[in-house]
Amino acid sequence: MQITKEINLVNKAINSNLETKVKLGSKTKKISIYFLRNDAIDLFTNKIENYLSISNYNAKFIFSDYNDSLKIPNKKYDLIFIWLDYTRYKINKNFFTWIRNKFKELKKKHGPKIVINSILLPKKNKSINYNLNKKLDKITKDEGIIFYNYFDTFKIDLKKFWDINRSKVLGTKISFFAQDILAKEIGLKLIPSIFEQKLKAIIFDLDNTLYNGIVGEDGVEKIKLTKEHKIIESNIKNFVKNGMIVSICTKNNSKDLNLIFKKKILNKKLFFPVENGWNRKSEMIQNIQKKIKVSFKNILFIDDNINEVLEVKTNLKEIKVFHTQSPADTLNCLKFYPNLYDFYNSRDSIAEKRVADLKSEEKREKLKINFSNEYEYLKKLKMITEFQVNSMKMLERVFSLSNKVNQFIFDYKRFDKEKIKKYLISKKKFIITYSLKDFISDSGNIGVTFATIYKDDLYIDDICISCRALGREIENTLVFEPIKRICRKNNLKNVVIKFKVGEKNEPAINYIKSIFKIYNKKFHTNTKKLDIKVDELNKIKSLYTKVKFN
Repeated sequence: MQITKEINLVNKAINSNLETKVKLGSKTKKISIYFLRNDAIDLFTNKIENYLSISNYNAKFIFSDYNDSLKIPNKKYDLIFIWLDYTRYKINKNFFTWIRNKFKELKKKHGPKIVINSILLPKKNKSINYNLNKKLDKITKDEGIIFYNYFDTFKIDLKKFWDINRSKVLGTKISFFAQDILAKEIGLKLIPSIFEQKLKAIIFDLDNTLYNGIVGEDGVEKIKLTKEHKIIESNIKNFVKNGMIVSICTKNNSKDLNLIFKKKILNKKLFFPVENGWNRKSEMIQNIQKKIKVSFKNILFIDDNINEVLEVKTNLKEIKVFHTQSPADTLNCLKFYPNLYDFYNSRDSIAEKRVADLKSEEKREKLKINFSNEYEYLKKLKMITEFQVNSMKMLERVFSLSNKVNQFIFDYKRFDKEKIKKYLISKKKFIITYSLKDFISDSGNIGVTFATIYKDDLYIDDICISCRALGREIENTLVFEPIKRICRKNNLKNVVIKFKVGEKNEPAINYIKSIFKIYNKKFHTNTKKLDIKVDELNKIKSLYTKVKFN
């Protein structure tokens, strides 16, 4: 059975070593990766390739000469990987200035998809290595470059990383042990995260997954939390803090489930939603999916029962699944499963609000039942939308929205930080961010519009709105209020809205189609823009929310 084979291969890759390439899907994605290096990383790139195949990537690796000066290639690649043996440099202020300039030169030629490895110096103590990596981390964040900090992996025992005795023969000081771990992290975690969207939700089974025992048979008193289970909970806390939605899907009755939380075996606040009962797990997961508003492609389900895993994967083909057979398996899954981590690390300050906002949605749905008239319901919410224009303080949030939103996005521009900064300082370009709150919750910053004035026209380069904001009939306000304001202030005549039909942006395209109807225009799949005269913008009505501009 193909599904069983895939589950076993993923399990093997995450829990042990993958010795050969595999093919899991019908579509293989080809990528070219250029290693700008002064060290022999080519010794283990074949292992990286094996792990990449789990995500259906076929990578072509190209290597620079061994060159401490890092000569920038002219040819373009899908990814530039700077792989350095830092013992060949004198690490001081001049080094960090030099490496920053190399980043700028690379970005100018190749764009944002650039990775650099962290600093490890064998003769230095851990605190020195830590401080050096902290400096490099700051530079990469400033420049919008991915910092692969493998120091965190080896800081407990740096001796395992080095093999100085055989370095002259191997061409690298990195031990075989370290090469195996690096290949796994780069192939399973790092590279897929650059080319694919981060997973947004993890759904856990309970019995023999988040603790040892079956609460309905053994009783809550015999439920045991091992040391590894406690580490799993610590990892869950970190995931939630960084915006991941963590849910529970369990075949248990409500009384036993409540005892698990009442006895503080698990912290209920970490999980939303919690689904329990005796229906098929695929059906319960569908209930969860409706509440969290996340595509099945972006959900990972973890269960110790292979039959449950197979049932879910058979009926929900797009969902990601993992069969755990021990707490160690679960920890490996949380560490290595592709796309669980965002290596761009955009410091998304809004992350912790996501789950709170989803919980608030349940309150809104209960409130809505009391109103037969939708207008009265929306009026009751007392929504306030606040807009900010060209605020440098919003750079990180703008970067996050532009690179993470997939459903309500118009043109998939995916702006890097350099392009965002150009918008923020230009008199002819605008970045409008917007936040939303009602009497139930504060959703924070939920959208951004990129716009450019050219002659008498305002070009809408892209619009990205988090799906958390949708469903309250305020799309017209979010999209058109800032457009109307800019046009009035600059005496513009036309608005040109750019867009493209993508794989996931159906909500945005459906909205655009509704605007076409207002202006009695025909929409075609090959249409790429919508022209509107400024004098006719008032046909777009903004209702239900109070508007503020800062």
